[in-house]
Amino acid sequence: MSTSLSEEEIKRLFRIRKTVMEMLKDKNYLVGDFKLEMDRRQFVSKYGEHMNREDLVISKSMKNDSSEQIHVFFPDEAKVGVKTIKNYIHRMKSKRPRVPFLNKRKYLKKTSTNVSAQKSKPNKRKNKAQK
Repeated sequence: MSTSLSEEEIKRLFRIRKTVMEMLKDKNYLVGDFKLEMDRRQFVSKYGEHMNREDLVISKSMKNDSSEQIHVFFPDEAKVGVKTIKNYIHRMKSKRPRVPFLNKRKYLKKTSTNVSAQKSKPNKRKNKAQK
């Protein structure tokens, strides 16, 4: 869905995307200098004033291991729930990124936070059995 965004929202999305690119470069992901040097005018020129948050998705590979990838999503929903997270997980299964990242608009619903936490927690029983 592409709707006209306020100047404040465009400014915010630009800053978020720029910060994420800087973080990825610092963590040794392949990020071109042109992505880091893009100013707000170029950002609006590339994505338009009626930008679609889906177009802002970032997919990057590690410099030394192209099989290790990260995907950064910009969901349209103000409150991201389990359904949205499951959709992103389904999309990522085919791409097999090692690190998913969700850029939430405001905050995650409690249930979606639980889904994320369950996915990232190691299995305690398995760890005890390995000892």
